[in-house]
Amino acid sequence: MLFAVVLLVPLTLDGVFQYLNYWESTNIRRLLTGILAGFGTIFIFYGIGKLG
Repeated sequence: MLFAVVLLVPLTLDGVFQYLNYWESTNIRRLLTGILAGFGTIFIFYGIGKLG
């Protein structure tokens, strides 16, 4: 489950840094962080399903 949360970190950092005007997100960055976050979300829901 920790691995799944780690996969969400790049998306979170990209969003926070873009909000704080440190950088403007590019399409490639959004694609890569979105793919990682998608896999992280899948793992989270899989883990929840195994618990229930």
